[in-house]
Amino acid sequence: MKYYLFIVLSMDIKSMDIKSMDIKSMDNKSINIKSIDNNTLLSICSEYIKLTVRENNIDDSHALLHHLDVVNLAMQIYEQEIKSKKKEYLIDQLHIILVSCALHDAFDNKYIENYEEKLEELYIIFQDILQVKEIDIIKIIINTMSYSKVKKEGKEKLAECLGEYSLAYHIVREADLLAAYDFDRCMVYTIYSKSTDMKKTFHEAHTLFKNRMFKHYEDKLFITKFALKKGLQLEKNAKKRINAWSTILNIEI
Repeated sequence: MKYYLFIVLSMDIKSMDIKSMDIKSMDNKSINIKSIDNNTLLSICSEYIKLTVRENNIDDSHALLHHLDVVNLAMQIYEQEIKSKKKEYLIDQLHIILVSCALHDAFDNKYIENYEEKLEELYIIFQDILQVKEIDIIKIIINTMSYSKVKKEGKEKLAECLGEYSLAYHIVREADLLAAYDFDRCMVYTIYSKSTDMKKTFHEAHTLFKNRMFKHYEDKLFITKFALKKGLQLEKNAKKRINAWSTILNIEI
């Protein structure tokens, strides 16, 4: 059955009010959470990210490629977690995980003014696709998954309020943390936000990695088996990348 979701974003610099939406026609049997496929959900999210990036001048470090990376990492965590019979309930939460990953930085307060108000757009975008409770959970995950909030309030406390969705929260949160091991992405953010001088950019990114990414294990930010193992691999890769850039820029580290 073909259906159409119509969305249009206003061009207001300070906010983007959804009045109608024209994503594209998609084939699906029905518009409900039980039968909607991953392609449809992620296509909607990708269109929304594309428009949000354009209207809010979001740089490449937090644009579409990063969201795709987080979705892929989350799926790897998810696939390992559902192997446990006690965690088969996650199957019914997959769409929540995917949407949370695919849209998490579309509401980043580094780029979006009144981001909490903008989060309400989720209810319009997915009103005929997801149940209100599921949108509620997505909203909470996006609003509490950031590194700064986890460090300030603690991952256990933040996850506790989500009850049966706490593992879904950790999957999304950990996928974003794993994606943060991309040193080049960190340099890109610094180039856009602070300096195009490559040595300054390198030192800024390197300092951030020493103070944050390389302390993920010390801070006990991972709980899933996949993330605990993958993080070590990505940390090793990041250190190799840092060494490569130090050679290119002739910097002693």
